[in-house]
Amino acid sequence: MKPTRELIADMKGKVPVYVGANSILLVGAFLRGYEEALIQHGGNRDMRGFQHYVAKVFDVKTSQSWDRIIQFYSASDESAIHTFFRLADEYFTLGATAGLPSNADE
Repeated sequence: MKPTRELIADMKGKVPVYVGANSILLVGAFLRGYEEALIQHGGNRDMRGFQHYVAKVFDVKTSQSWDRIIQFYSASDESAIHTFFRLADEYFTLGATAGLPSNADE
């Protein structure tokens, strides 16, 4: 299995091929499942701090998932998908643990 970061790069422009529709909620569910499978097969979680990073970007203090946060702040599914790829690019550029709080123990 390829790292999540590479999978996300492959998904750009063809989200429906991977999850059936341009839906940020489907993307979120798919990527959570993919990362769980990676762990079970000895891989690493590339998106470990992404939840915290997205909450920090949008200044969200409640316990909403990153896909729900992006959906809430987007005008459409297309906009949400665009925002996801932008945030994922920023996150991976900063380093996969950049979004983690200093006391994270995942």
